[in-house]
Amino acid sequence: MISDSLLLKEEVLGLVDLSRRSLGQENVIDLSRLSKVKNRDVYNFKPSDKNVFQSVKSRLKRLISDYFKIDYFHIFLANPCLLVKATADFPSLSAFSNHKNNYVAMIDLSQSTRDFKDGKFVFVDKDSTNRTIEAREGRITVFSNGEENLINIEKTSVKGDMVGRVSLILGFTTNEKNSVPDPKFD
Repeated sequence: MISDSLLLKEEVLGLVDLSRRSLGQENVIDLSRLSKVKNRDVYNFKPSDKNVFQSVKSRLKRLISDYFKIDYFHIFLANPCLLVKATADFPSLSAFSNHKNNYVAMIDLSQSTRDFKDGKFVFVDKDSTNRTIEAREGRITVFSNGEENLINIEKTSVKGDMVGRVSLILGFTTNEKNSVPDPKFD
């Protein structure tokens, strides 16, 4: 499932702003582990980050609920819960593939050709055909996490002022035992 219109413009801008302020020199922030970080000030969080995250999470849960015909109240945040900036290699695909999440949502926070080159997100179908998804700021890709959705992300390249491929990757589960708490942005 791909959507370019699920999020409000303000939500997309809020997530882009969050990524620019918090990623800095780091390429991956595990948002599910923020409560264990002693000095969260290095991420430059703002009070509005929590509200933006909550709103986006709610919209993603509604999308998953409607598309996959699952009760909204039986969908929980799970790992991965990552803010990622890829400037060469994207993180291992094992970041997506764990058996404790049923669905993965990837929100692009950068634009292909403007912010990075290559780095295409590819679904590899069993019949050896590929479906390629170009990054577009605010684009959401949601998919079930199983053998039916084999994925690959091409190597990303950046030049000059390019920032790299930036994404928010969230897992969702229908098993509350496998859920993770919302990130602590304060």
